[in-house]
Amino acid sequence: MLRTVALAASLAAVTPAWANAEAGSDARFNELDRNADGFVSRDEGRDAEELNTRFSELDANNDNKLSRDEYAVLGREAAEKLAKERQPARRTSAAGGSK
Repeated sequence: MLRTVALAASLAAVTPAWANAEAGSDARFNELDRNADGFVSRDEGRDAEELNTRFSELDANNDNKLSRDEYAVLGREAAEKLAKERQPARRTSAAGGSK
């Protein structure tokens, strides 16, 4: 029992703060948009793990800030990945199998 509690505590300590609000979600966007101007600036997104290497890629119009729609790409990508992972593996018939 103590091991379980210790493990849970250690996992909570290393879980990034943004994990509570999923990347690409409206809730996470609102957390990042500290000045509530409807955009996430490079400065606001500086410490966001999900934006570390993707800010420029997501900034479709190159205005150095992410709109809600630009940021939502992360959520759509995550949903697509999850859907692919949940698809059952396709069976292939063995060579010479019955018809």
